[in-house]
Amino acid sequence: MKQNGYLDEPLTINRESNLLTDGYRRYIVAQQLELEIVPVVYEKETVLAKS
Repeated sequence: MKQNGYLDEPLTINRESNLLTDGYRRYIVAQQLELEIVPVVYEKETVLAKS
């Protein structure tokens, strides 16, 4: 973050619940730096097979 001025990896959000699943530290850093826009990637939907 200090070297290039932006988050080097996106935050991962669960598509179904809209909860942060990866990147908590990056999220905290973004908040502290008051970044308005951060990269985000959504997890693919989980499909459970019925047995």
